Amino acid sequence: MGTKYLLLPLAFYLCLSPLAGICAAQSRGTLPVVSISSPPQYRIIGGSVMIFATVSVGVVGVQFKLDGQNLGAEISKPPFSMIWDTTSAPDGPHTLTAVARDAEANWATATVTITVNNTLKIPPP
Repeated sequence: MGTKYLLLPLAFYLCLSPLAGICAAQSRGTLPVVSISSPPQYRIIGGSVMIFATVSVGVVGVQFKLDGQNLGAEISKPPFSMIWDTTSAPDGPHTLTAVARDAEANWATATVTITVNNTLKIPPP
């Protein structure tokens, strides 16, 4: 009996890369596109922070995640944003992800690395 190999699409291998900022599933049409507009990559944050995802036309939901765990419920209408109280997370580096999906169950992700510092003193406006 010969060896059998499972050939996977290139997108699968790209999704496994830790450097992949945008990763998409197999498509039944045009893939959604998502990016995290706020907070920016490598930002040090603390307190109440606006998380905002910019998406392509056709996206019907965005789920924000922190270190792979859902941050609240999926947001099902624009603007795809939420206020996050960082005191729910320990200080230190974290991975913030936005998972966007369209009505055909295509999905894409965007990831930024942020650092939570809840001891930051934010001056009043």
